[in-house]
Amino acid sequence: MLLDQTLVAKRRVICLTPLIDVVFILLLFFMLSSGFTHWRQMDITAASESYNIDEIQIQHYLLLQSAEEYQFANQRYPVSKLSPIKQKLTENTPGIFVISVAEGVTTQQMIDFLDQLKSIGVKKVSLAGLAL
Repeated sequence: MLLDQTLVAKRRVICLTPLIDVVFILLLFFMLSSGFTHWRQMDITAASESYNIDEIQIQHYLLLQSAEEYQFANQRYPVSKLSPIKQKLTENTPGIFVISVAEGVTTQQMIDFLDQLKSIGVKKVSLAGLAL
């Protein structure tokens, strides 16, 4: 008695575990090897260092309202226009620029503003708390 045995094609199962491992290893490699931020150095004066008393007595207050606007001498200016601050620097009056930020201003926006001040020659800066 002969049995009719038809050959059933066996389905080969593809195991996805090694493929997932390779994908995660590649993802990890690219995350660790690429940098998403641009690191820069910023000079910050420590609180223990002291200034000349005359320089401390003359304070120029700046209020950073948002990423686009700041207030100086009771007038609002766009951040791109730093000419009033440049004018104070050319008057040759020693002083410290005290910067205060409004609520909602991010740290990055404040750092960008400090970079702009540094580019025009402001050297003595003091950071104040949040403006009310």
